[in-house]
Amino acid sequence: MNKNNIDLNKSCEEAIEDEEQEASEEEEQENENISFEPFIGQCFLSEEETYLFYHKYAKQYGFSIRKARFDKNKDGEIKRRDFVCHREGLQLSKMGDPVLKQRNTPSTRCDCKAHMRVTLKKSFEIFPEQWHVTEFIVTHNHELFSQEEVRFLRSYRFMTKYDEKRILLLKDGDLSVKQIMRVMELEKNVRHGHLSFTSKDLHNFFSKIRSEQAKNDVLDFFEYCKIAKEENQNFQYSVTLDDERKVEHIFGSPAHCFTWYQSFGDVVIFDTTYKINAYDMPLGIFVGINNHGRTILFGCALLRNETKNIFSWLMRIFVSLMNKPPKSILIDQDPWMTQAIAEKLHLTKHAFCIWHITSKFSSWFT
Repeated sequence: MNKNNIDLNKSCEEAIEDEEQEASEEEEQENENISFEPFIGQCFLSEEETYLFYHKYAKQYGFSIRKARFDKNKDGEIKRRDFVCHREGLQLSKMGDPVLKQRNTPSTRCDCKAHMRVTLKKSFEIFPEQWHVTEFIVTHNHELFSQEEVRFLRSYRFMTKYDEKRILLLKDGDLSVKQIMRVMELEKNVRHGHLSFTSKDLHNFFSKIRSEQAKNDVLDFFEYCKIAKEENQNFQYSVTLDDERKVEHIFGSPAHCFTWYQSFGDVVIFDTTYKINAYDMPLGIFVGINNHGRTILFGCALLRNETKNIFSWLMRIFVSLMNKPPKSILIDQDPWMTQAIAEKLHLTKHAFCIWHITSKFSSWFT
């Protein structure tokens, strides 16, 4: 960053964070340009320091490493550790295990013997703990990657906290993964395809964020319903819990949908064709037609499954919250739904949707 140029649109905290980010990247680049080969007797002050040294060495020479075998002393402390090439060992076949699925991807393991072994030696001198390199094998039995290729190995792909924060901000701006990658390249002033992460890493990051948010989505939904009800009493919703206090069924009708139903709710179409993949629960929707001939939503529900008792609950809740039953309702040819409507909507005319009938013509006449 040119310290003579100041972006007045940024706060002091953001400017400092940008400078620290660039300083960190510059320091990392300088460290990568330093080339030292491990040797027998080399000392380190901690196991982590040893790993970082060998990690940088491996990147310069076209491979990556991982922690492997270790030994402990009688006190349970690690006294010896091996750091091995990422292609060490052989991939075990999963074909004999019915639980584990065999992936259709070739193994990268080729039983490479390159490794570095360090041993803990304690003393009462200035440094009470030292890790000494006691074994180092430099030869690999495979071709090493070039500097253009090695950065794609998983060990060298990463996103900093700053990157994650920036990526989420760009995602909120409705940018695609491809667009986010391009913006990050321009902001970091790197060549196309030379970021420390790939588009696949971005997809995995978004999946992780969605998974974390899904843990609290029920609480977020309850909070949304509470606020929406306080803002407008026409907002209608109902939730049931099972014996384990888990959400069983949900019905909701936004305030404007409730208003539409009061004016155009004489004929209702109910359908449970679609499912929410994240929960594998049937999604039931109540729709109708307004005075302009357009389809409008009256309400929707997430159901645990499709049984007579559940449909009976849904029809009872729908009529109770919407203040009146429809004069006519169109559904598919579900027998449980038919029985539930007959029991809970006595004054409602019930008919099957013509689309569901005609869609089965081909099977009837074959």
